[in-house]
Amino acid sequence: MWDNFVYSINVILPVFILVALGYIFKRTNFLTDGFLTTADKLVFKVMLPSLMFLGTAKSRMEDSAGQLQLIVLACAGITLSFVLCGLVFPIFVRENDKRGAMIQGAFRSNFSILGVPLAAAMFGETGVALMAMLMPPVTILYNVYSVIVLSVFAPRDTKPSLARTISAIVVSTLKNPLIIAVILGLPFMLLEIPLPRFAEDSLSYLADATFAVSLISLGAGMSGMALVGKIKYSLAASLVKVVLLPALMTVSAYLSGLRGLELGLIFVLFGSPAAVASYIMAKNMKSDGELAGQILLLTSMLCPITLFSGIFVMKSIGWL
Repeated sequence: MWDNFVYSINVILPVFILVALGYIFKRTNFLTDGFLTTADKLVFKVMLPSLMFLGTAKSRMEDSAGQLQLIVLACAGITLSFVLCGLVFPIFVRENDKRGAMIQGAFRSNFSILGVPLAAAMFGETGVALMAMLMPPVTILYNVYSVIVLSVFAPRDTKPSLARTISAIVVSTLKNPLIIAVILGLPFMLLEIPLPRFAEDSLSYLADATFAVSLISLGAGMSGMALVGKIKYSLAASLVKVVLLPALMTVSAYLSGLRGLELGLIFVLFGSPAAVASYIMAKNMKSDGELAGQILLLTSMLCPITLFSGIFVMKSIGWL
């Protein structure tokens, strides 16, 4: 029991110490807005794609052949989460902008920023490589479903046309650096082409810096948010995001036959807090950006507790 407790602490604590440091650095003005804007671009367009490219390029078919079930269950779980949230929240919430923000905040995970370092802490390079395999289909689904829900539940005077909605989905998918990086890595995996030493080392230096910079930036980005005025909406969406959906999807994956590494990745995928992109998209598509920001903040505050609890329980009962 004690070993499982220590294991769970060692997985969770380093990640959220960096997030807390980012928050403190920003509150004390040690980090500037200009630096954070540049850091976010560097992480999303350079560092994280380098990590995903390496994870894909260094994988081999014999390592990933048995992971099709993981990908299928992850995509099915995201689809089910999207449908459930899309059906339930509109029953209790009347305003369209709040509906869109709550649905997206509840089903879309920040798995690329928080999920990948957690997978690395739990399972090492194997976990990162599997996350790289999950990245393209999961990212595409999140983009597609987010555009759909924010378009359907847009304020009536700003509803986009069907053509504009489809265009937004296609553009956001094709321009996503993470998807591009994984696609570029596929030939190296499929043909088992080794990377030149200088290229692998250079990309590794960038990839190694990903976790620290991205987590500090995440914490700093939350320093200007506050839980004021819409707490009942943000709390409802947050509890669905970090408690209900992770429990439902992890148990479903277990009953479907997943164990160990793959089951742990399902929990990390669905247990991660709301995505930063959900806040940005909500603002850009005329949804309730303030509520989306509160959901991002509250899920990020709650998930150290829920992720620790989930990992501890799964380790204790032999699921990990």
